[in-house]
Amino acid sequence: MEEQEEDEGAGMEREQMSPYTDQGESPPAAPPGATPTLSTVGKPEIPKNWKSGTNIVICGKTTGYARIESAKEEQFKIIITARLSPNSRQFEFSNGQDHMIFEAEKPIPIYLHSRFFTSMQEDCNAKKVISAFYGGSKIPPEFTLNIRGIQIMSKIRSVQLNAEQLHYVDQILKWHPIIIGSGPFGSGKSMTMAMAAVLAARKVPSRCHLLVTHRTELLYKLEKWMEQTVTTQ
Repeated sequence: MEEQEEDEGAGMEREQMSPYTDQGESPPAAPPGATPTLSTVGKPEIPKNWKSGTNIVICGKTTGYARIESAKEEQFKIIITARLSPNSRQFEFSNGQDHMIFEAEKPIPIYLHSRFFTSMQEDCNAKKVISAFYGGSKIPPEFTLNIRGIQIMSKIRSVQLNAEQLHYVDQILKWHPIIIGSGPFGSGKSMTMAMAAVLAARKVPSRCHLLVTHRTELLYKLEKWMEQTVTTQ
């Protein structure tokens, strides 16, 4: 175990125990920078999350916090190199003693300020819901369902065309072979074509009119509008 200092890893709690212990005969005193070898029963297996940067806790005669720098398998041993945290200066790697290795739990930051929680009133709905969820009394059905119906009248929206649109429709109704119209987005080109098609169909029902739109939603709206217009007028 390399007894080097590092800023992180202090104050960690033990979360997951490793099955690896330092066993066997008492080795000589470990000089600074030495690497401990951890032997296991059977084929060694390093946990997947035990990699460089993982915080660990070493428990023996004393407890130390450290961070893994490397972990590798060698025959029936697992060799771990780690750096001790600044709070583990008193840690001693005792010769001939078993040392349990734990994965250190990451500290949970506390963001709650003072008086974050306040007591809820007894008659508030939030307290009733929380009490019911956590084994409290059931929420009594002390309420009346009052749904007010809103009557919606089917109404055809009237369409008012401007001078340019009326000229376009007039040219179609006069059966000109080629008519070209242009306008910016949202200027009412599609509605003008729909109005012209409806009026032309009324004038000569046997003719076929082709409408082309660039959006499916617009085609659906025009279709509904034309159905209502043709059937009601």
